[in-house]
Amino acid sequence: MDKYNEVSILYTLALISDVHSNLTALEAVLNDMTINYPEIKEIYFIGDLCGYGPDPKECAELILKNKIITKLVKGNHDHYIGQGITPPPTNPLAVSSINWQITQIPLELRWEIAQLPQLITTRHLDFSQEICLVHGSPQYPLTEYIHANSKKQENLFDYMVNLGIDILVLGHTHIPFIQEKIFSDKKLIMVNPGSIGQPRDENPKASYMVIDLNKMDAKIIRVDYLIDSVVNRLNEYGLPKLLGERLFLGR
Repeated sequence: MDKYNEVSILYTLALISDVHSNLTALEAVLNDMTINYPEIKEIYFIGDLCGYGPDPKECAELILKNKIITKLVKGNHDHYIGQGITPPPTNPLAVSSINWQITQIPLELRWEIAQLPQLITTRHLDFSQEICLVHGSPQYPLTEYIHANSKKQENLFDYMVNLGIDILVLGHTHIPFIQEKIFSDKKLIMVNPGSIGQPRDENPKASYMVIDLNKMDAKIIRVDYLIDSVVNRLNEYGLPKLLGERLFLGR
């Protein structure tokens, strides 16, 4: 095929999730996006701007005030911090970081976080695809983990068909994936952009995703950032050392 007749890939939509108060990683991702994907028109945020990291106020301000981030849903950490409540003691690392972050984020910012919806269905620019954004799953928006190639994921494709959803965007697992299905000659995609601030797929690089809706083509992007500087800030605040150690391991 003549290359001049090919339809070029144009990534106009970016997805970010699970920043977890890691400003260094967030800034690295936004910078990478600006340099390598200048055609991006909108960014959708899939929850958990709060929790774990050393920069809760700065991350909240950057995400909530950035005009290119047009659609946002809340994650489980956002829910607790927005409400100013301690989560169940099932994850001691989460409990200690959330209790500390509640004291670090001004009340007006926590109020904004608390108002974020748990699920959004939307369209991007002039495209016709229905896009559903949720941190966990449509059934349990804040808490359910959906992993690639699982029975739960197969059930969600049925959910997409029944509700006319073309793209389902999930977060929460911190593990990126792209899954595609064809139903009645129509392509559906289910994606997770992974985590910016705390990847858990044994790759310490920050993760985000770009999508070309003309081709229904999604792409996972990984970005290096200065983990040492994040760990140093965690140590300065006296937060648990494991919060920093796990960043180097990507898990």
